[in-house]
Formats: sequence, C-alpha cells, structure tokens
Amino acid sequence: MEWPEFVLTVVVSAGIGSLFGALTTYFFESRKHRQELEEARMGRILQPLREIRVKLQSLTDSYKTGDDWANFCFNLGQLGNIIEDEIKRRSLDIDLSKESKSLLERLLELHNIFEEARNEFLQKDRQIHDAESKNRLFDEYRMQLYKDEQIKKLVNYLTDQVEIFLQKHA
Repeated sequence: MEWPEFVLTVVVSAGIGSLFGALTTYFFESRKHRQELEEARMGRILQPLREIRVKLQSLTDSYKTGDDWANFCFNLGQLGNIIEDEIKRRSLDIDLSKESKSLLERLLELHNIFEEARNEFLQKDRQIHDAESKNRLFDEYRMQLYKDEQIKKLVNYLTDQVEIFLQKHA
C-alpha cells in the first residue's frame, strides 16, 4: 500500500468512525431526553393523584363513621376543586388518559355528578330568601350527596384504583 492510499484509508476510517460515534451519541442522548420527558410527565400526573388519594381516603373514612356527612361534603368539594384545577385546567386529562383512561373517566364522572348536584343546589338557593330555609336546603344538599349510591360506588372504586396507580408508577 502506498503512502497516499494509506492516508486516504485512515481519513475514510476516521470519518466513518466519527460518523458512527456521532450517531450513537445522538441516539443515546435522544433516548435519555425522551426518558426525562416521560418522567416529568409522570410527575405532573402523580402529584394531583396524591392529593386526590388523600381526599378519597377522607371520603371513605366518612362513609365508615356513618355520620360525618358535613365533612364528607367538604372533602367532596375539595376533590372537585382538585379535579377541576389540576386535571382539567392544566390539561392533565390528556396525559392521564394515556396511562389510565378508566381512571380518568371515573374521576370526571364523579366530578360531573358533584357539579350537577351543586348547580341544582345553587339554583334552588337563589330562589330562597330566608336563612332558615337556606340552611335546611344546604343540609338536604349535603345529605343527598352523602347518601348518593353512585357517588359511594365511585369513591370506593377510585380509592382502590388511585392507590394501585400510584403504587405502580411510584
């Protein structure tokens, strides 16, 4: 092999080696970046679900005590706020649906039931002007939410499913 052929072979080999090294680095960095994005996305999902778990556990505890319907309604309202603010307004519903569509559907179903009952209550409340009737209506509203079997089933289902989801993805 002559000197120019040797130099050409070394240059071509170095070029191919550099190209292969650059492509390997690109693919590894790209994969690392995708993993970091996935971890960040999952972190955004897990944080509100941890808050939801606490509220669901409080609701379940209210059912167990049997007479804590006032606290139950407060926690249900707080749960509704978390679903509205954290999941719907921040568009986490899109990310959560990729992970567990059924969990998202049940959370939104519970939220919708609560919102419908609250809107019905507010509509009736606007028509009443004396304080005693308003208080009676508010107590009826809270008792209605507490005794609603669909809410109870959803709370029990969601308590288990959120816990399973958090354990799986923690």
